[in-house]
Amino acid sequence: MDDLRAMVDLDDRGLVDAPWEPWQNDALTPAEEVAIDDVVRRLRRTEATLVNEATIWSRVIYPLLVLAERDGVQAWSQVPLAATVADTELQGVVDGAFGRPIAGVLETPWLLVVQAKRGVEGASPRVQLYGELLAAAALNHKRRPSAVHRLDGCTTVADTFTFLRADVANIDGARPTLTVWSSREYTAKSEARGILAVLKRVVAEGIALHAT
Repeated sequence: MDDLRAMVDLDDRGLVDAPWEPWQNDALTPAEEVAIDDVVRRLRRTEATLVNEATIWSRVIYPLLVLAERDGVQAWSQVPLAATVADTELQGVVDGAFGRPIAGVLETPWLLVVQAKRGVEGASPRVQLYGELLAAAALNHKRRPSAVHRLDGCTTVADTFTFLRADVANIDGARPTLTVWSSREYTAKSEARGILAVLKRVVAEGIALHAT
């Protein structure tokens, strides 16, 4: 967090209801309902707080992400990001990201997913996500310059999802501004339908903003 604050002006607005709370009530298609039932059935046979990150990712998180794909926009795992922001080089690999691949490369991702890591070396996924949102904004700025770039993110801890929305301003300046809002926690065992409904809405908005 100290490194992040030295690089950008961070305005964390904290937990808000909009836009995610209304979105969670969107209706799903019959096929999506069947797929969600399958994900939840597998999840209920899994001790989500005890298994390792790769297991929960493959059994719960990634299947939900794939269900939100549409119009050529895909969910990828282990997406490399590299960009320079405020004369600082940012490099890393994001656990999951949505975007439209071109020639087998997800060039400008705009919905990023970070999975919390366990163990003594584990840290809050929120700070990692902030850095990745800045890198993604810089990549998007190269393709389509804008005064403000809006991106979305999500952090997961076991089967719990928290959504974030970020506005990045002055991304090519000496000191960018990162404004962030976050949702409440959604637990897949009891709210998988709501999680998918939110993901679908975020993807639909992202297509309009970033993927054309």
